[in-house]
Amino acid sequence: MSDIEPTPPNSHFFTTNNVPSDAPRSFGRKSMRSSIEVVAKAARVALGLRNEEQTFELPGRLFEQLPFAVYVCDRDGLVLRYNHRAAELWGRSPKLSDPNERFCGSYRMFRPDGSLLPHHECPMADVLRTGISVREQEVHIERPDGLRGIALVDIEAIKDSGGSVVGAVNCFQDITERKRSEEAALRLAAIIQSSDDAIVSKGLDGIITSWNGGAERIFGYFA
Repeated sequence: MSDIEPTPPNSHFFTTNNVPSDAPRSFGRKSMRSSIEVVAKAARVALGLRNEEQTFELPGRLFEQLPFAVYVCDRDGLVLRYNHRAAELWGRSPKLSDPNERFCGSYRMFRPDGSLLPHHECPMADVLRTGISVREQEVHIERPDGLRGIALVDIEAIKDSGGSVVGAVNCFQDITERKRSEEAALRLAAIIQSSDDAIVSKGLDGIITSWNGGAERIFGYFA
């Protein structure tokens, strides 16, 4: 896997819209947190941990209908199972149990600072190595067609009755549009605050809720 330069400002991004754009920000996170434990139990079956506490398996139809991407790895990082949403985010369908497809099915991954994230250093690899689960960690994904997106990952370590890590399940979702909207809002706020013109915001009742530095200089006091 060769290193490439960090994402330039005009790079193209993809989005799969796993969670409606008008949904509350906490909607996807609550869905992930409430679902990952169920998926983790099903993953125990895929990893061969069958006992009285793990006697069910997540049906294939339900696995595909989950509102987020999910995949399961064994202790060596081999990808045992994934749903179509994961393949959609990856932009590819990796072969199962392929030693060349370890830890994640992404073509390439990057850290939030734009530096390359090798597969053996990705969050899934860390969880398999340490046994410590990961919650709401950002990973930038590049597909084979060059499009990039941002995924929020939640990874649950799967352990046997003796406490040894035998695999992990990764539930993740596309937050590309949300991040772009947040960045645009921050840029707009910076422009407003640094403007020499007086910019005032009011509520529907006409009451001033805030104003920028330009207004402070003109009126001589803080809002």
